[in-house]
Amino acid sequence: MQKKVNIYLFGGNSEIGNAILDGLVLRNKNNEIIIKSFVRSEIRQSISGQIKFVNTYFEATNHIDSNDNEQNIFILSFGVLREENKEVKFIDNLRYHLDINTFEKINILRFLEKNYKHSEVHIVSSILADFIRPSVVSYCLSKMLLDVYLQEINGNYFDKNLFIWKPAFVISNLNRGRNASFLKTNTKKITNSVTSKVKGDAYYIPFYSKYLTILAKRLSTLIRLIDKRNNF
Repeated sequence: MQKKVNIYLFGGNSEIGNAILDGLVLRNKNNEIIIKSFVRSEIRQSISGQIKFVNTYFEATNHIDSNDNEQNIFILSFGVLREENKEVKFIDNLRYHLDINTFEKINILRFLEKNYKHSEVHIVSSILADFIRPSVVSYCLSKMLLDVYLQEINGNYFDKNLFIWKPAFVISNLNRGRNASFLKTNTKKITNSVTSKVKGDAYYIPFYSKYLTILAKRLSTLIRLIDKRNNF
């Protein structure tokens, strides 16, 4: 018997978010799937399902039209990335990243914890939550702080159905004009990983990047050299 599965994508323009969505559609291919994608800016690619424009992604919580008794899946895959530069004060750049990458996601998660606690939640983090890349310090710090919160709630909320995705560098709109430092992946690999994972946890893509990020923390001088070379 077919079940109805509601999938909500916060960040309809996100290549990573859509890769996760594709994986979830494959995993639920025998069910009736209803998709709603929330976007905050002009459409940059093909977007699945019903499209809803919002001013902020927290505003999108007003447009969730299912209840906690249904099977709901939420994908949080929005964010900003702006390199450090002399024209923008570091504290302003940090605030810019924290507001969207950290606090807005936490506010949405807290809303979901309260109102949709039996849902499946997928949130996009990054391997840069594990170490600092000098050209994007503010971005890294915003991801690190989000990870601290995720570690606190993982296993305690959403019936252990919290999936934390930590992909390496992906060619995307977010990374336009930037080069990978030493680790990279692609949307197809993300989709395949999502399709095969049914238990909530933190997942690195590729899986071995988990171990390389441990080395990156200890080899900060080398990371600075690689980062500097790739930003010429």
